[in-house]
Amino acid sequence: MTYDELKMLVFEKLDEKEQQAVETYLDSKKTFFEKMTILEAVLSAFNYIDSALNKASHT
Repeated sequence: MTYDELKMLVFEKLDEKEQQAVETYLDSKKTFFEKMTILEAVLSAFNYIDSALNKASHT
């Protein structure tokens, strides 16, 4: 997955204010690796929460 694809997946779950905050935080990182790792962690957290909510709604 490319940086832009990953960023798009994360940003579609955030409102505009949150997107700006994340963008500012990412801009403060020096390496591409740091930026990718942060986006991957955020997306993983969103997926985990979605999965937990889906399980809870089916019990």
